[in-house]
Amino acid sequence: MKFDQTLCGLAVVLVAIFGTSKTNCRLSVQVFLMLAVTIWGSGSINAAPIISLTHQQALSICTESMLDEGTPLLPEQSCKPIDFAQVNPQGEQITIKIEFDINTQELPFAKPYGLYLLAKASSRIFLNGNLLGENGVPSKRLAGEEVGKMDASFYIPENILIDGKNSLVIHMSSHNGYIDLQHPVHFIGMSTFSEPNIFLQQKNQIALVLMGALLLGGLYLGALSTNVAQRNTALPLSLMAFIAAAQLFAEASRGLINYDYPVHDIRLVAILLLAFSFGALLLHFISKKFGGHNRWHWFYAGIIANVCIIFIPSGFDAKTTLVIFIPCLLSVVIIALSLRKKNTTSTWLYLCVFALIAVTILITATVFHELILYIIITTLICFLFVQQARDYAREQELRKAEEKEVAKLSFKLAQQKQQTIPQTMTLNSAGKIEKFSTADISFCKAAGDYVELYLNDNQQKLFSGTMKKLESLLPKTFIRVHRSFLVNLDKVIKLTRDSGGGNLILDSGEKVPVSRRLLPEVRSAINSDVVGDELVDNVEND
Repeated sequence: MKFDQTLCGLAVVLVAIFGTSKTNCRLSVQVFLMLAVTIWGSGSINAAPIISLTHQQALSICTESMLDEGTPLLPEQSCKPIDFAQVNPQGEQITIKIEFDINTQELPFAKPYGLYLLAKASSRIFLNGNLLGENGVPSKRLAGEEVGKMDASFYIPENILIDGKNSLVIHMSSHNGYIDLQHPVHFIGMSTFSEPNIFLQQKNQIALVLMGALLLGGLYLGALSTNVAQRNTALPLSLMAFIAAAQLFAEASRGLINYDYPVHDIRLVAILLLAFSFGALLLHFISKKFGGHNRWHWFYAGIIANVCIIFIPSGFDAKTTLVIFIPCLLSVVIIALSLRKKNTTSTWLYLCVFALIAVTILITATVFHELILYIIITTLICFLFVQQARDYAREQELRKAEEKEVAKLSFKLAQQKQQTIPQTMTLNSAGKIEKFSTADISFCKAAGDYVELYLNDNQQKLFSGTMKKLESLLPKTFIRVHRSFLVNLDKVIKLTRDSGGGNLILDSGEKVPVSRRLLPEVRSAINSDVVGDELVDNVEND
């Protein structure tokens, strides 16, 4: 099994952890399917056959002279063995010589043959004394150099490549870069002749799938952030998703665009800054959620550590890894310390996930590349998104419960007030002004431009106005149960259901219809003791 495929286990564990609740089961399955297909797909894409000329070959650096026709003359005594990792044309022109043995009948790739040089340099290539081509123009001085591409391929005519020992000579210079890299020459090898970045495109499909997932997640979370209640959590997650997508695009751009080699420095700096921003947002998110009063101390400590790492002279891959690893490691510490005050299942869940991700980054540090990094990042953002959705759903439930309690309290107060100081209504009918207590009203029924008021003593009175206006005048002990009916809940003794909705049975024996649309609210009001404990057992489910 390939190493990338083993990360599918990480996705399975994370989904198993945060997908246990019924409310998030469907979303967890979707996250799992996306990650599983992506990770397994990364292992199913086979790179085209290629022979490396940089390992297990006779590699040397030489002091050369030139013949009249431009062919290098390299006396054996002018060449000294060198490791491939030490080849460095930055700020000078160098000549390297590679001697290799091949059997043209056993090459694993088809004709036409090509030589591939992936390096931050301009170059001129000779094979067995024959000029294969130039990528820019190398020179001993800045003024004489013509900038070449970061990745170059050269066609090898069949009559130049021979069975047995071959000699490859490469002039290289790199005067136009912005920063010095530890390893400016990445690869030298042979394969079927094609575009120079063909081997960098092997996993671009997977990278684009991940980038699309991050962009969609960023857009969705950005839309959620327009809701004031979710802004504090959704907005940072949205920014993290967009930054990760931008970083992934910068990583994949080398396989999409064959740029001049100085652009490579800009690309690496952009990737590092985006990784730094992602780590800072992640640390801010966790510090705010679990850091308590010390959240800003944790945040500043992480930022200072990451800034120090940026200026430590090491490879950009290592820097990019560390500026994400350190926020993850600090997040583990912050969450672990918060367990003393907040020992909940959710806190343990965060601790397990961040510890798992930190360990994964640590054990993959020696083989770290962009696909592993963004599988981890995408998994992390998916986890944070699901947790944010769960937290918001829990807050909504608590808010509804609080609103329900407020409604119960409000009703009880209105009921108590109605009993101690009955509210009165004034009606002007047939030139007479009549006052009566609203506590005497059993229910109200709309009748055209009027509303009929049904009282306890079987009297009826007429209110000149709309049902909406009447509802605003009555105390909270009255609720709308139908488009045409208002009921005094103090008079209700039973709720029955039928195919059309339901009916309220009043203490006077009257039956008031309840619409199907409003039936759940009426039933909830009765079942939640809003109208008194004695009604709970009188709800019939016919």
